[in-house]
Amino acid sequence: MSIMKWIIKDTVEEAVSHAAWKAAQPSMEAAANRAAQEAFENAAKNNPEVQAALEAAKNMKVCQSCGTNCDASMKFCTNCGAKLPELAIGAGFYCPNCGKQNADDAKFCVGCGRQLNH
Repeated sequence: MSIMKWIIKDTVEEAVSHAAWKAAQPSMEAAANRAAQEAFENAAKNNPEVQAALEAAKNMKVCQSCGTNCDASMKFCTNCGAKLPELAIGAGFYCPNCGKQNADDAKFCVGCGRQLNH
């Protein structure tokens, strides 16, 4: 095989490999999110400390601009004035497909659009 054919073959193989990896990446991330969430839920069931932390998180929002912990009833950060997320950390339902946080009554995920069955 000539050098030119070898270079072309190598380049095509690399491009195909990269394209396959890019195509598989979202489903791998979703599977990792589901596995992590399932592991956390299983660990949390029998751990009173985790249960207490989850209850506390239902009353807290974290400012995405400065990281300040704020009360869940607040709409704006007391430290920097940025708008706070709609949901408290421990509130809502996490999508099993992409891991995004959704309102408890959401029928479709705000992150991936998947129908939520909860």
